[in-house]
Amino acid sequence: MIASDDGAPEATGDELAEASEALATSTADPAWVGLLQYLHVARGFDFQGYKPTTLVRRVRKRMNMRGIESYDAYQEYIELHQDEFGELFNTILINVTNFFRDPESWEALRTMVIAPLLAAKSNSEPIRAWSAGCASGEEAYSIAMVLAEEMGVEQFRGRVKIYGTDVDEDALNVARHATYTDKQLENVSSELREKYFQQVDGLYAFRNDLRGSSPASTSLWSIPVTCSWAAPRPSWPRGRCSCPST
Repeated sequence: MIASDDGAPEATGDELAEASEALATSTADPAWVGLLQYLHVARGFDFQGYKPTTLVRRVRKRMNMRGIESYDAYQEYIELHQDEFGELFNTILINVTNFFRDPESWEALRTMVIAPLLAAKSNSEPIRAWSAGCASGEEAYSIAMVLAEEMGVEQFRGRVKIYGTDVDEDALNVARHATYTDKQLENVSSELREKYFQQVDGLYAFRNDLRGSSPASTSLWSIPVTCSWAAPRPSWPRGRCSCPST
């Protein structure tokens, strides 16, 4: 088993070799280019920035499941079967995320970015943060904990709004509920876990009093945490932090 470039273990050596061979033929196939253009124009998602071998492997996985051999035939299938795009989308977007993933980067963020930022602002100035591609919310809530630790919980409540955006609505639903398993919190210290999470039916929920109670939006989620389906640039509204519970 070989891990893909996004950290998800998903391909055997034979599968990777097959994908590499498919890539060689796909890049020269006008129907492949046409499929990507269709997904971009008709669906609004530009997948051409993805690693080509990964993209080809995941698209062909869906094609194989449908018994389709050519890209133009698969495009026709997507056009006729609206649910297929969602299945393809979920196959392409494999979310790999953790709380405080890459600890060295988080320490650098705390000491080199957040500490100087807070020092340069008065105690009344708002703080806005944006977690782009927030998936199921671990990164956004990690930012919340770092900020709360640096500035204090009361200051955090009154000054901070954290935006999380992602194109995966299923992942955003997890982020909005902010409830995680013990395994998902394995990178969170016992001190932070006790301070910022509450046990609910064997799971751990991020504290409600720090999430606020603003109405949920289908396009933007805020936590103090807000999350968006299509990842538009947030407009930084004023007011206390909010995290929709649904």
